[in-house]
Amino acid sequence: MKYHILLFTLLLLSFHSFSQQKFVLKLPDAEKLNKHYNENNNTTDIAYLYLNRNYNSNSVKYAIKTDADFDNIECGFTKKFQSGILFTTYNCGEAAPLIQKITFPKTNISTLQKWIELIDKASLTLDSKSTNRWKNQNEYNPNEEEAGCYYKIIETTTKSIVEIWCGC
Repeated sequence: MKYHILLFTLLLLSFHSFSQQKFVLKLPDAEKLNKHYNENNNTTDIAYLYLNRNYNSNSVKYAIKTDADFDNIECGFTKKFQSGILFTTYNCGEAAPLIQKITFPKTNISTLQKWIELIDKASLTLDSKSTNRWKNQNEYNPNEEEAGCYYKIIETTTKSIVEIWCGC
């Protein structure tokens, strides 16, 4: 009888393991993303555009922030995407930086680094080059701490988080 219970438990665990899909981060096509970004007159940001083009949305925008100093225009929100991806953006206030947080299921660090490099490349104009470099394995920043976009990877046991800060 114990043998049957053990066998049943092993089969159940095996089925559970095979039924879970492993998340694979889709790398952006920087040229196509840049082209689409420029065709839309930069009305959205690159990371949000990437998510909308590569993952189905699981929610409407929520936790919407508005800026009272600028006719209550939308300046921040959170949105969920398939695979448990969570996107938050905030750009409220005069001359305020763009602050974003993208939470992915646990992802390989080298894949996240490549994703960041391609997102950064997609946000540039055709004649410009990124001045960003890897400060360490988790931080991709402009040289000499100049204006630009700063990327940071934060890892937990089940999630990989990319924080983006862009400003002067």
